[in-house]
Amino acid sequence: MKGSRMIKRKPLQVEYGIPRVSDAIAKLFFLVKAKESTRYSLNYVCVDEKRMTVTDGWRLLSLELPHEVFPGMYFLTKEGFLLRVADDEAGKFPKYDEIISKTTREICHLTELDDLINDSTILFTLARAGVCINHAYFFPLTKTLDKIACDFSVQVEDREKEVPDPNAATENPTMIKVKAEPGDYPVKITAGLKYLDGKGFLTMIIMPVNIDKKYRN
Repeated sequence: MKGSRMIKRKPLQVEYGIPRVSDAIAKLFFLVKAKESTRYSLNYVCVDEKRMTVTDGWRLLSLELPHEVFPGMYFLTKEGFLLRVADDEAGKFPKYDEIISKTTREICHLTELDDLINDSTILFTLARAGVCINHAYFFPLTKTLDKIACDFSVQVEDREKEVPDPNAATENPTMIKVKAEPGDYPVKITAGLKYLDGKGFLTMIIMPVNIDKKYRN
């Protein structure tokens, strides 16, 4: 299986009294968090009692794993060390729990992501569901995601369906009609973290191309 080689370090450990994430997790965080932003909070890793989360305003990656890191905002070094940022300098992290509905429906389930066929499967299922995302926000992550996680579930918000037009259904039975403009679904991907015996989980959210700006504030 592609991407199945062992991670050199545990997903999270403490070195010299400082929390440090593995190379693969650090790479994911750097890929997703904002590179430069006037909103300083988007440059940091947000840690709470259960999760470590990063976002650039269009993508969000949250890892739920056992840890004893004090909640707060952290600067991520290129070596993977998490350095605490003073509260008055960190800014306010987005309310990411409000970005997507808790009620979702699965449109695709894959064991691994780092495969051209699987990438194409995701594209096809998103298109069938009327979802429009910027592919550049997702596909650069697949190889690294596959190193740390497995058993991926691709989900979209479960909105009320309209009664389909019988003629349209006959012409194209794969089309899904919903009470929403095509393309305005956030995409949610969940997976289990490898090497944690079912105690770690990954959640990634990718905002659609025409997302309402209120979600980014």
